[in-house]
Amino acid sequence: MTGVVLCGGQSTRMGSDKGLLCWQGSTWAGTAVAKLQHFSMPVFLSVKDTQYPAYSKLFPPEKLILDSPGLAVNGPLKGLLSLHEQVPDEDLLALACDMPGMQLPVLEYLLDIYKERQGNEVYVFSVDRQLQPLCAVYTAAALKKIERQLMEGKLGKHSMMYVLEQCDTYVITSPEAWGSFFINYNSPGDLSCLDKQ
Repeated sequence: MTGVVLCGGQSTRMGSDKGLLCWQGSTWAGTAVAKLQHFSMPVFLSVKDTQYPAYSKLFPPEKLILDSPGLAVNGPLKGLLSLHEQVPDEDLLALACDMPGMQLPVLEYLLDIYKERQGNEVYVFSVDRQLQPLCAVYTAAALKKIERQLMEGKLGKHSMMYVLEQCDTYVITSPEAWGSFFINYNSPGDLSCLDKQ
């Protein structure tokens, strides 16, 4: 198992790189890395080439995975597949950098389900009947399947929701009390809610 913090979003509504925002003494990206490292796995950060100069000042350059130019896809899927190219036999635990409220017990529960079932291709939470693809386990088998569809021109859409539809996805219903942990903070106005966590 390898961890990946997804930092390559546009951050247009926030107005600045969300992964570099600070909360409780750490950048959002650093907070996500620490949570994944808690489970004693190697952790990488998925970034665009334009982000590399800033992130390389905060993280070891060898831990930064740049979007692969050979992948004709955008968004989080590009980050996942770019790391998959580097570690093709590893299952990936993905966490978006803009979920700073995510808690360790949630990730631990996700990993427990993944270890117990051992047969599905993707493991993802459902919160209020909404799937949460940016906090999920993507197996190597799932990523190989999606990569093959992409290369053969058979991947109809590039959204993460479409990816979940293409895979043998196991959906974990989240307890109501966990709902706030999955919030994506996208704009300056959202930050006041984060302070209440």
